[in-house]
Amino acid sequence: MLSIKKENLRINPVLLKELKVKMRSWKAAILIGVYNLVLTLLTIFITKISMDEHTMIVDTSVILGIYTFMSVMQFGMITLISPALTAGAIAGEREKQTLDILLSTTMKHRSIIVGKLLASLSHIILLVVSSLPTFSIIFLYGAIGVKELLQMFLFYIVTALTFGSIGIFFSTFFKKSTAANVLSYAVIVFLFIGTILISIFYIYLVIMPKTNYNYNGTFFLFYLN
Repeated sequence: MLSIKKENLRINPVLLKELKVKMRSWKAAILIGVYNLVLTLLTIFITKISMDEHTMIVDTSVILGIYTFMSVMQFGMITLISPALTAGAIAGEREKQTLDILLSTTMKHRSIIVGKLLASLSHIILLVVSSLPTFSIIFLYGAIGVKELLQMFLFYIVTALTFGSIGIFFSTFFKKSTAANVLSYAVIVFLFIGTILISIFYIYLVIMPKTNYNYNGTFFLFYLN
């Protein structure tokens, strides 16, 4: 038999405690319900107005447009909310003067940070996972496949963890949540806009003088990261 240590089977105590506090309230259920209700009604409304009155056939391009709109909207939610949720995870403990108590436990610092990160992002991860049935409506029309749908949701979770990690990184360095929030969003803005500007400067100052190729009209978002 495989010997499995008992402690490896335990859930992170910080994560367990935070989830008990957050998920016991009606706020989590109401948030998830309202969010998915809005997504569902929006999908049904757009599908209804795009359906041909005589043939009752929905244009595939319209379905792809709905899918793109919903995907961008959900990505925007993750981008805007993730840093705010995690930037105060450690800094908030400092402000409440409870960080020393947390550090005095037998937990490793890594376990504390991972627990805080996952607990802070629990609502976002729940929203993303719970919206899967709504996105599956698009799948029924054959506009996308299961593979593309799962890839997108994996991308959402990775994005939430990445932006959340940026927030919790600054949260460990600053005593105030405000400073951690500001720098977290500054880094994310740089990742979106700064990399585009760097690409533009690199193309016009380095590549174009060597190749004499005219890049006017190029869609520079393709050079992001």
